[in-house]
Amino acid sequence: MTVFLGRPEEHDSLSSSLSKAAQLKRGSGNASLNRRNGLGAGFVMVEPLASADPQTRILSDPVVPPARRICQGCQTQLEAVEGTCPGCQQTFVFRPSMLNGNCIGNQYEVRGAMAFGAMGWIYLAWDQILSRWVVLKALMHQTDEASIAMAVAERKYLAAVKHPNIVSIYNFARHGEIGFIVMEYIGGKTLKELREERGVLPVPEAIAYILRILPAFSYLHSLRMVYCDFKLENFMIEEAEVKLIDMGCVRRLEDRVTPVYGTRGYSAPEASQEPSFSSDLYSVGRTLAIMVGAFDLFGKYQESLPEAKAVPAFAQFPALYAFLQKATHAEPFRRFQSADEMADQLLGVLRESTAGSNPIAHFESNYFSRSQSFVITAGDLAAFQKNPLHFLPQQKPDASDSGSIDINLTRNLAGDSRLQALRQAHEKNPASNEILRQLAQIHISLGEYSVAERLIEETAGRDPYGWRHHWYRAVIAVAGGECREALGMLETVAAELPGEIAPRYAIALLAELLEEWSLAAQRYRVVAQVDPSMVSATLAFARCMRRLGDIEVAIEAYQRVPATSQAYSEARVELVRTLINSSGRPPGISQLKQAAQTIEALRLDGDLGYAVRLEFFLATMRALESKAVEPSADTVLLGVPMEMDPLSLAVESAYRVAARHAADPKVRAQLVDQSNRIRPVSWI
Repeated sequence: MTVFLGRPEEHDSLSSSLSKAAQLKRGSGNASLNRRNGLGAGFVMVEPLASADPQTRILSDPVVPPARRICQGCQTQLEAVEGTCPGCQQTFVFRPSMLNGNCIGNQYEVRGAMAFGAMGWIYLAWDQILSRWVVLKALMHQTDEASIAMAVAERKYLAAVKHPNIVSIYNFARHGEIGFIVMEYIGGKTLKELREERGVLPVPEAIAYILRILPAFSYLHSLRMVYCDFKLENFMIEEAEVKLIDMGCVRRLEDRVTPVYGTRGYSAPEASQEPSFSSDLYSVGRTLAIMVGAFDLFGKYQESLPEAKAVPAFAQFPALYAFLQKATHAEPFRRFQSADEMADQLLGVLRESTAGSNPIAHFESNYFSRSQSFVITAGDLAAFQKNPLHFLPQQKPDASDSGSIDINLTRNLAGDSRLQALRQAHEKNPASNEILRQLAQIHISLGEYSVAERLIEETAGRDPYGWRHHWYRAVIAVAGGECREALGMLETVAAELPGEIAPRYAIALLAELLEEWSLAAQRYRVVAQVDPSMVSATLAFARCMRRLGDIEVAIEAYQRVPATSQAYSEARVELVRTLINSSGRPPGISQLKQAAQTIEALRLDGDLGYAVRLEFFLATMRALESKAVEPSADTVLLGVPMEMDPLSLAVESAYRVAARHAADPKVRAQLVDQSNRIRPVSWI
């Protein structure tokens, strides 16, 4: 039996508020920064919400909204609150059946109706034995005692559900022809209430709430239970905690008898027939989307998302939009397959949405490792152009694969020994995809690309919806010099892993190699913002901005490299070169002064020091010759007055010092010739 709700009237006020929503600034207040396992995951502060008096939640005039007045007998839409259905002559009443003061199961005194849900009215009650507030939710409409008993018996497994982010099930009770679930009362606000009060939520705050509720889904799914009806109404915040508050629609994964309840606009297309873990996560994605965006969730975009440009949050945070596209994909196998996987990627999206303001820089990826080959400095550019494969991030082996133990045993072997060991492991465990990938990696290093490609295609056939074979296809393409083809493959990986920066870094590397400076700069910028410790991304972003002619942005990027970084000196040298050489015209006096101050602060020695000073003096001479600056004996930069003769002597001296240090005789001779040509005219 499938019972799916249409567009209920109580959503109308929400839909109205969505069109008026405006992004709010994240509160500051006195809330302390949460730990990574708390609300906000350490990236964002979220104000706690105080618990409300239970009795303030009682409806003053409870009545079923007009849009949901449906005859239980023939599904006719009705207008009256009570009467007889003109279609099937069945009587109906769209007011609560439980009256204030009714006692359920000789224990729970009804105090009033709080809401009308998918299966009937939800009541606030007082537990007369344990002196606490509880919530009563009808199991389903029943017509005979046997079916009531069966309904209660079938749902009692919910009492075993114990999780800090899930409302507790205390008991089951009966009253006449209705069975009730007795649940813990949660006194905060639902996300629907919060959304209506504030409009669209700040992206970091909304993600923080979703991240906190995902462990509840992971727990339910581990018990092979499907929640079925996740939406703003069933998601509550109290103090600094988040909880699922309605367990009435939960069913076992294997259950083919219990009715499926869901809400159109939130539920996956296939959920009415076959709810699954994937359909639960689809609803999580839809809920997050409407928390941060104003769009017609129940109409035009009932089973799709608007274009990114139509929703400010989607346009501002491309990783969030990619995450939502994957979470709400029409094909179940193209979505996230577990709550843990979803949480892992959403944490990365949160990290990006708080870039520049969060106290956490780098944290280790589950999928990619960081090695020395992950860093490219200006001195590495020639090597990068010659062998870009060496600079790509390294994919970590899949720890969940059946061959992971054998792979770890071969980790310290090299060359033919590791190749043979992996071949033996494959013979012993032919079902392992990861062993095939490791074999492919070895064949790539040997230049045997066709063999590697054959192995990867075998893994793709076994796991067509995975992303790892796309990564290896890209690696093989890069190794074979087909970088443009690899770029498209890496874009596929980035879409599958919206919370990971390694694929975007790899895309930036290849875009720079292909001289697609705008694309490269865009991806480098994101990586540098999300993980400031990735200094190579900052340097590369500055390089690309110099190519694009945006000198001010390039200068600002070089200045962001911290003094604690090994690349600090290089960043400052490149800053000097940008100041004096990159504008297409001679530098002005302010650029020259900033460059001189930077050089003096660096205290460079050796060949690099001589070279930088020489470049500076030559640039100053060009500025004087072009009249970009006026000569001035009073302006002394790097110990040399800003006049042609002193500068000529400084340049001559710099050439001769460089010549003395040159190991190549031809280079030494060229430097001496340069020195002689630059020497100022003398009558002595």
